[in-house]
Amino acid sequence: MSFSATHLRESFIIPVVKDKNVLDVGSVSHDAKQETSSGWLFIKLLEHAKHVLGVDYETKQVNILRKKGYNIIAGDATKIKLGKSFDVVVAGDIIEHINDQGAFLKNMHAHLKRRGKIIICTPNADGFGASLRRILFGGARTNPDHVLWHDKITLRVILERYGFTVENVFYSQYIEGFSALPNKIFGFFRASWAPCLIVVAKKK
Repeated sequence: MSFSATHLRESFIIPVVKDKNVLDVGSVSHDAKQETSSGWLFIKLLEHAKHVLGVDYETKQVNILRKKGYNIIAGDATKIKLGKSFDVVVAGDIIEHINDQGAFLKNMHAHLKRRGKIIICTPNADGFGASLRRILFGGARTNPDHVLWHDKITLRVILERYGFTVENVFYSQYIEGFSALPNKIFGFFRASWAPCLIVVAKKK
C-alpha cells in the first residue's frame, strides 16, 4: 500500500511498464485531441515502455490517431483477439465504462504472459469528494458514461474472480495545479481520500 496520494497516477504506472511490452486499453481517452494534453497516458507509456499497442472502441478517434502514426487499433477489449501476449496491460480509467467487466478481465488475462500484470486506474469511490457529495446530496456526481465506481475492496474481489492476485493498491491525483490542491490536502492526511484508485495485479 502506498501513502503517496499527492502524486499523479503516472508515478505508480511508469515503474511497472518500464522496458515492457504493453497493451494499453482505452488509449484515445475519449477524444483524439487528448494527444496534445500533458495528461495523455498513451504518450507517457511510449516514453518508458519497450513497445506499446493501444486499443480503443472509438473507431473514428482511433483512425485520426493512426493517421498521425500512433500504434492504436480499434476494437472491443471484452472480445478482441490480438494473437499475441503482453507483459503488462494498462487500463487507465476504462473499467468504469465497461458493461461486462468480467468479460474484459477474462480477455485481458488471456492476453497476458505468464506472471504478467494488469494496472487498473479508476475513479475512487471512497475519495473525499465522492464521499462528501454522498453525505450532502445523497449521491456522488458521476460521469453519465460510467456504469459503476470501484473501491479497493470491490476491485480486488472482481480481479481475484478472474484469475488475478492483487500486488499493490495506490491512490493518486489526476491533475496538478491549484484546482488539485484540496484533493492533495485530503490525500496527504488519508491516502484513500484521493480521487484516483490504482490497483496492480498479477496473473495467477
